[in-house]
Amino acid sequence: MDKNKLLKIKFFLKIKIILLALLTPVIVYVFNSDLESLSACWRDDYKYLFIVSNLLTSLIFLITPKWRVSAIFLILLTFTPVTKFQITHNIIAITFFIYNVYPIITFKRYNYFFLFYFLSLFWLPNLFLTEIHAISVLCLYHTIIISKIYFLKR
Repeated sequence: MDKNKLLKIKFFLKIKIILLALLTPVIVYVFNSDLESLSACWRDDYKYLFIVSNLLTSLIFLITPKWRVSAIFLILLTFTPVTKFQITHNIIAITFFIYNVYPIITFKRYNYFFLFYFLSLFWLPNLFLTEIHAISVLCLYHTIIISKIYFLKR
């Protein structure tokens, strides 16, 4: 397989994973807007979508420089069910969302995304909408970064 074809496959695979990460909270919210947060999926039929989406997103984070710590937090968050370990889960979730600021502001390009990410706090006290906003910003941020890299390497 030639280099360009492999690059194209990797690019579109990452885009599909980002799309899944973007759509997961929206799908959950549309079908069950009573949930107080995305983590409450552990109590619902959407827990498998939550797990798969988070694990695939973690894979992208693991292979992206400066995002490995976020990947570890997301994996820990995914495998610490809020139904059994609520306090621990909430601490990991808060740490995950706060830590994501670091790679955004330390990357020289697109660090203004921090402002869009910070605006997710506008939705508080509705935690679910806050998470949807923050996840959407992260998805857009990574789509732009991945697209830029893809089109530069082609």
